[in-house]
Amino acid sequence: RVWTLDVNRSAWMNTQLRLAAANLARADRGDHAWLADSIEASERVLLAASPTTEAFIVAMARQHVAAACEARDAPGDLARAISELELAVAEVERTGDLDRLAEYAAQLGRCCGRSDRWDQAAAAFQRALGAEDDAVSAAISIMTQRARLSLATGLAEEAAYAYARSATHRFSDVLITLERGRSRVLGDRAERESADLDALRSRGPDAELARSEFLAAREVMREAEVDEVRTGGFGTGGLSAETREANRSARDRLIRARDAVRAVPGFSHFLSAPDISLIAAAARPGRPVVYLFASRRGGFAVALNIKGDGQPEILVTQLLLSADDIDKALFPDSGSGWPGLLAAQQVGGEALDEVLDQVLKALGPTIAGPVAKLLARLDASAATLVPCGRMGALPLAAAPVDDAGLRRLLDVAAVQVAPSARLAVARGRAARPHPVRYAGVADTSPAKAGLPWAAAEVRHVARLARGSTPLVGPEGTRRKTLEAFKTADVVHIACHAIFDVIRPERSRIIMFDGDLSVADLLSSSALDGVRLVLASACETAAADVTRLPDEVTGLPTALLMAGAAGVVGTLWPVNDLAGALFMSHLAERCLQPGADPGREVAASQAWLRDLPRHEAVTSGKALYADADPANREALLDDLAWVELGAADRPFREPAYWAPYVMFGTGLNATVSR
Repeated sequence: RVWTLDVNRSAWMNTQLRLAAANLARADRGDHAWLADSIEASERVLLAASPTTEAFIVAMARQHVAAACEARDAPGDLARAISELELAVAEVERTGDLDRLAEYAAQLGRCCGRSDRWDQAAAAFQRALGAEDDAVSAAISIMTQRARLSLATGLAEEAAYAYARSATHRFSDVLITLERGRSRVLGDRAERESADLDALRSRGPDAELARSEFLAAREVMREAEVDEVRTGGFGTGGLSAETREANRSARDRLIRARDAVRAVPGFSHFLSAPDISLIAAAARPGRPVVYLFASRRGGFAVALNIKGDGQPEILVTQLLLSADDIDKALFPDSGSGWPGLLAAQQVGGEALDEVLDQVLKALGPTIAGPVAKLLARLDASAATLVPCGRMGALPLAAAPVDDAGLRRLLDVAAVQVAPSARLAVARGRAARPHPVRYAGVADTSPAKAGLPWAAAEVRHVARLARGSTPLVGPEGTRRKTLEAFKTADVVHIACHAIFDVIRPERSRIIMFDGDLSVADLLSSSALDGVRLVLASACETAAADVTRLPDEVTGLPTALLMAGAAGVVGTLWPVNDLAGALFMSHLAERCLQPGADPGREVAASQAWLRDLPRHEAVTSGKALYADADPANREALLDDLAWVELGAADRPFREPAYWAPYVMFGTGLNATVSR
């Protein structure tokens, strides 16, 4: 009544769009009668707006119509939603708004999937992924990258599912799509971009010019983002035509600068998507790389194996679950009283036992069983898993592979986890022919409760390593720890740690005289050449699975980025005695030249699970001999609990042995320092 088309054209159209959005929100709360009103408000805008000069407004109106039709789902509505979204994608592509382009193209892909138009869905998701890649490349700050990627959660999995169902795409396209979506905030992409830009400095004046132009173009894009936020237009559509043109120009400049870097000899890969040869490089005969993913419509396991003649092959099996099923396992449901696995992990005790029992029973026929059959077809006794999205928060190796639950996935194959194939290749290491060098550090500070077995654990392993003196208590300073890491093959950390979900590079291990951050490890190259990090009794695999599920590997990924070939971490806090027994047993096996850490983790999990009571007491007493006198009373209580307990196998419950995960690979060429 105030803003009319004649009085204030822009304000009137924005008001109509907000009315359409408000009616959509009403419908989301269950009253679908408002959907018709939302469509009518959007159609009024389409009748008035100019596609030539008001493309952004037209695109938003078409997207609102499509969303309302998709929600109403009357006969013909889904077909109209697809038609409107196709036009909306074309309109918004002209504006240079990468966020909207990714959003609308992904919505188009989902609508096409609902209609079983999988070729069309795959093409739409491809456009969405391309826009998202350009947007992330344009984001100069880690915080902006995280914000963008959180909006695109699940996009790679949805695209991969469309490719898997498409008649014109191959499963190699599925693998490439999943790989390009892996761990890009903390992981390999940021490192690769930084390394490439640094390397351009020594390639002559043309390369230096390309580098400078790319950095300048990124800065222009960043300033455009800041200006958009400052003026209140971010995500609202309330931008002036001049601002939209400036954003489009900044985006185009960045793409031209990226292409100029790619034109430098040797840099054609700059910010490019991975190819199938990269994924094949992470596989070995008898040890395939298996990507696991679930979308809203379903999931697949896709394995790339290297045959005896050195040629790659791809085998596929369907996973009988969706992304919603994974969320139901992980997160609470107030209606049913289900606590969810993530909450139960923090509570521990019987609550964790009960939830784990139900979750593992569900994972058996849906994931573990199909994966075991896939590995059997490949005659593989080991595998590197790349679990996508929130699937990485599940204890997959502990899931049963038979109806009786007598055999677990770890009993049929030694599985380890890699955040991405690129990181697996970059961080792979082979066994040394000479005795493995060991470095252990333990915190015994009484102010930090919960680690009474830490000193006994590292001292016991150090004696087995012959000649290595662990850093315990006051000896575990930052300086001494960094020095010890630089000459070690196996690093054993029995300390508290903190994973920073906002700034992963600030995740840190708590030392006697201060914190040792991942940034410190990166800058000092302290873990370069380290074959295995045993992260014992730490917050080692915590992550922000709500906002950025593909960073689910958390601190282990950070340690891999710092140079380690492999990291053993835990998905939840563990019993201290059980953890000490597991880690000391694992370390002893990994100190042997030629040991395969992935296989040793699986063997140590089975050992702890099946450990008889009398052997548990004997092993515990061996650790007790190396304990600090101040902690011995607490340790005796733990031993008494094992010796006098009713269970013949005191650590048979999955809560004790299931949380351990081997991250990384440790497979490639000989380590050089």
